[in-house]
Amino acid sequence: GPKAVHFFHERAIDVEFLRFPHYYLMHPDYPPLVPLTWAASSMIAGKFSYWGAVLTAPLLLIAAALTFRGFASPVLGPRKSAAFATLLLAVTTVATIAGSAAGGGDPYLLAFEATALSALTFSRARGATVIAAIALAGAAFAKVEGAAFAAAVAMALVLVGRFRTAIAVASPAILLVASWIAFARHHGLLDAYGRADRQLHLSNLGAVLRWSGQQLSYRSFYLPWIAALGPFVAARSFRPAIVPLLVALASIGYSLYFYLHEPDPLWWIQSSAERVMTTTLLCFVVATAAASE
Repeated sequence: GPKAVHFFHERAIDVEFLRFPHYYLMHPDYPPLVPLTWAASSMIAGKFSYWGAVLTAPLLLIAAALTFRGFASPVLGPRKSAAFATLLLAVTTVATIAGSAAGGGDPYLLAFEATALSALTFSRARGATVIAAIALAGAAFAKVEGAAFAAAVAMALVLVGRFRTAIAVASPAILLVASWIAFARHHGLLDAYGRADRQLHLSNLGAVLRWSGQQLSYRSFYLPWIAALGPFVAARSFRPAIVPLLVALASIGYSLYFYLHEPDPLWWIQSSAERVMTTTLLCFVVATAAASE
């Protein structure tokens, strides 16, 4: 929000604002898609609306569910695809509320992720590949973990033998993130993207797993996970579900990997795990739907 306000008034990315040390916790090199979107809407409306930013969350979650249904319907049929779209909307809504994520970049990320993963899981058409490529670029430009998600999708495609598709869908995200990193480096803003040499605290693995597990109950006795994975009991075919399953497992892996770079990650886990792991929930719903084909 504050970034969007400054970008709106400056009619540009406010480098001096991002560089100011007292604002460091806003992460100066964080991907700028969300504040740029809000700044653009503010230029049209003449002011920034915090309530408008919050209310984009349900719209984006509905868009994610409808996009999933659009890709899944020709494969699963209208009734089954509608049922899984409702499940997708339910679990992402519960997780978004539990993680207090409305108004942040997470709903944007979920919408992009649902679009890319649904397109790649349920369709082999060239147009679906283009849509997936655009969605992955959007994910990578919305949040830091969006780039990790794009990499996970590309690696999953390579593992199932879809090498050309992997290159096609990952290339726009790579170019977009690389251009932003070059911009941040030029203006002395590197932060999150400049931490490759940070120490990995493997001794914290047990604590990270325990604390993450506590947060992921979503204050509902793990019901979103049960709902997302429960239909696997009646799964008919696991092969169509391989890509979303691999991405789900990768999302768990890179989330834990991020946490293991903090000497004391408890606060970070408590403030982010419910949001970050919503991606895993989304992947499991897509995988469950694909396995019911």
